[in-house]
Amino acid sequence: MDKAAVGKILQASPYYLETSTPGDGLNLCEKLAERFYRDVAGRVLAGNIPASYATRPLSIKVFDYFTPDKKGHLAIIPATSPEAPVPNKPDDPQAFEYLLPTYLISEGLEKGALVESGWIDRSATPAGYFTDMGEIELATQLLTLGGESLSPLLFPHVKKDDVAAVEALIASGKVNVNARGDAQRTPIFHAVSIKMFDTLLAAGASLGIRDTFGDPVNYFYGKNDFGQQRSETVDPALNAHAVEQAKRFGITLPEFTPVGSFGSLLQALTPR
Repeated sequence: MDKAAVGKILQASPYYLETSTPGDGLNLCEKLAERFYRDVAGRVLAGNIPASYATRPLSIKVFDYFTPDKKGHLAIIPATSPEAPVPNKPDDPQAFEYLLPTYLISEGLEKGALVESGWIDRSATPAGYFTDMGEIELATQLLTLGGESLSPLLFPHVKKDDVAAVEALIASGKVNVNARGDAQRTPIFHAVSIKMFDTLLAAGASLGIRDTFGDPVNYFYGKNDFGQQRSETVDPALNAHAVEQAKRFGITLPEFTPVGSFGSLLQALTPR
């Protein structure tokens, strides 16, 4: 095949996303990564692949290519990539048909119809991916089908101060209020109101837990790791409330530090 023929096949393929926006290649990669996890989720919900895929870590590599004249970009997950979690055979019901056969990519590169630009790597469970995306209803369905705890859902609801949703999750009996998330922090680290704090505390949240950096639960009330204001609006009375409540359990929480652990390190290293 000549360059024009290869280009025509690629452009007619349902296995790519294209844009003429300069510099949009990596954005396309992110879109195709989302498409991949959404496809897996859809197949799980439809019963077309095992429910275990809902909570199975799936690693993918999404490549970005552009045409030599830079009029179009192309984001692709190659079918034969070692990161592809399922085979792509026509007779395989688990195949993800938008995974482009690698030979077309090779042809495109060889004939000059494509130029490789970059790539992204992603590794997540479909349930975890959509929890992070804030699609809680879909994440709940996937976690349930996968037979997993609903604990990961506590984090986005706590951050949004959705007390009703957190109470419902606790009432379901399918969450652990001391589940560890990023940097080994539990949901109560992310509380932004006294009501949310008290809800988690009443459900058994521990106030003696420390995160990866040795910081206590109240260390980030009002601040993040870099000593900057959190994106969420935090009740200014929350820190003092946490300190007082901790005393009931014989736990001494330090008074609020104006900067987080990383900020403290920077201060210590800055000449005075």
